[in-house]
Amino acid sequence: MVLIGAIGKPLKTSPRSPLGIVSLEFAATPTAGIQIIQSWGNAIRNAKQIFWLDFPFLVFYSTALSLGCIWATRSSINSSWIHAGVILAWSQGLAGLFDIIENLAMSSLLFRDIKTLEIRPMDQLLTLTTVISATLKFSLILLGLFYIATAVGVRVFRIS
Repeated sequence: MVLIGAIGKPLKTSPRSPLGIVSLEFAATPTAGIQIIQSWGNAIRNAKQIFWLDFPFLVFYSTALSLGCIWATRSSINSSWIHAGVILAWSQGLAGLFDIIENLAMSSLLFRDIKTLEIRPMDQLLTLTTVISATLKFSLILLGLFYIATAVGVRVFRIS
């Protein structure tokens, strides 16, 4: 994650992409996506590196969050809490799948010749797919993190 953050830093210099590659993930239109990519200039290489590093990273984060959710189920004997944790643990794999879909859809803009970026017929569908996949991915990740953080809080207050 530190490596991806360091590589992505040059992408955050543009007002069009204050969140770096995440700005591209949430670009609402193909035109907005093209403008973000063009604002990066030569830093497009960094975005492409992040793209390739994201595949092993998504395996890591989805597995770590899944295991964290399973660990968090042990903070309660309440069957609803345990059931929610198991569902959230499995959903982290789904978050990884949404990340793959997002990456593949986003690649249609990311790997074009930067000088001749023009809108193609499928771009609107691919942009929408990217935004929906990113939204679902981040939602599942945040739910998993919230579940784990809640379990940590329960354990801390139970010990105190």
